[in-house]
Amino acid sequence: MIERKFTLSLLRGAVSAYENHGHVIALVGESGCGKSVVVQQFIEKHFAIVTIHSPKESIGGDVSPLPALEGFCVIDDAWRFPNAKATIWSHTRNERQIVIIVCQDVREAYLLCEQDAVTIIPVSHWKIEATQQIPSKLNG
Repeated sequence: MIERKFTLSLLRGAVSAYENHGHVIALVGESGCGKSVVVQQFIEKHFAIVTIHSPKESIGGDVSPLPALEGFCVIDDAWRFPNAKATIWSHTRNERQIVIIVCQDVREAYLLCEQDAVTIIPVSHWKIEATQQIPSKLNG
């Protein structure tokens, strides 16, 4: 598996900037571009415990509500949870925690939180990222 150094450096910078302040970080990219891989690589390097939430459909096709969030959280397809906006808002504002949401479109991120309360990190396909240079101020 190829490490996503450029995207990981952006994610690391965003998490450092908002640690203990509460914030939403959205990894945005088309289906299959490697957003989940970026999250997995980031978590493996920086966190011992993280809660990852992904929607699970019931027999009728409904999605169960997002449970109460604790600590550093990652939510995949957050827009599918009927209570996502309120739950994320409470966790970032009241608990001062960081939530990473994984989505395919910037509009999804803006539906879940106020535009000024989210950092958007675009995720390109790994073949494109492999050709990008990491700016020196993001390195390290």
